[in-house]
Amino acid sequence: SIRQGTYRSINNQRVMHFVKTGTEGQPIVVQAYNNEEVFFIGSPGFPVIEMSLDNKPCGCPNDPQGGQYAYITIRGLDISGGGKGIDSRHSKFITIEDNNIHDITGTAIIFSKQGGERTDGRYPVGGHHLIRNNEVYYNEGGIHIKGEYSVIENNHAHHNYKAGYPFNSDGIAVASDYVTIRNNLVHDNSDDGLDIGDGQANECEWRGPIGNIIEGNIAYNNGCTFRWCGDGSGIKLQTLQGSNCDGAPLLPGGGFIVANNLAFANRLRGIDVSTRPGDQYPDIYFNNVVHDSAITRNADGIVWEQTNSMHFNNIVFNKHNDIFWDSRMRALRPPYAIFSDYNLMGDRWVKDELEILGDDCGQG
Repeated sequence: SIRQGTYRSINNQRVMHFVKTGTEGQPIVVQAYNNEEVFFIGSPGFPVIEMSLDNKPCGCPNDPQGGQYAYITIRGLDISGGGKGIDSRHSKFITIEDNNIHDITGTAIIFSKQGGERTDGRYPVGGHHLIRNNEVYYNEGGIHIKGEYSVIENNHAHHNYKAGYPFNSDGIAVASDYVTIRNNLVHDNSDDGLDIGDGQANECEWRGPIGNIIEGNIAYNNGCTFRWCGDGSGIKLQTLQGSNCDGAPLLPGGGFIVANNLAFANRLRGIDVSTRPGDQYPDIYFNNVVHDSAITRNADGIVWEQTNSMHFNNIVFNKHNDIFWDSRMRALRPPYAIFSDYNLMGDRWVKDELEILGDDCGQG
């Protein structure tokens, strides 16, 4: 535990740089003693806290921990002033909780390069992180995570803005499989509130992310007002984007469950689903509420550029333009289809040869 005080970077570099890893039996815990106020103030260009192994490729099976930092907890700190807040690469079983991270010139919490042992010669196994109860604000980016089977919950990510190039200045961004993102409050970020599936699942993957759960989140007032700005959607879901480390196009992912979210007053869309035909797994959307979308840009309330998806009990209304729709659904070719029933939508546009509407309320 760390006693009350202000701790500044050493030689204008990092405040804390881990040189060893924890284990399951002997975890490393860095925390404020008895809830005292502990301030870590970093230097521009360097992470305030760094857990990284330089010059390690993604996948280091000869290392006892698979080339990874593991079983480390950072708890109860006030972190500011660095080029990144907490920077973790090649890691697993990392817990980041109850921290205030602000005024960082880069991203507040960033986990990249999953690393570690592989199950099939290509797929790196990392993750199992727990990111919860943190407040991240006035940074260039909020919480950006690569690491499968992680949980990101009860965080407050707001007013993150990247001056001059606000793209990818998301509240929370995730690019991994089987991640649960729940009960987060994200607002007033210059790009998206939640950007799930932001890029490939990991550096050497062959498809987009699969199996993520997005539930109970509130996203509002994301995006900014000037022209060259981020997308500004409340919740953006991408099951396919980009290329793998060999330059080959990614195959589709999917299999997301999106439930009980509220998205309102975002600059672009409330929920934005973007992929290409051929998702391997269907996505399921239920009990979501989207309203007052497209505050400053012409767009739909919800857009499903999607195949193999099912929509139930969603409410979408009051988009702020007369050009687009509250809900736009498109599945581009059979046998992929959108199944939609028991939704309440102000109006809707559909393009799908095998679409089954059921008894949805709405026009179009």
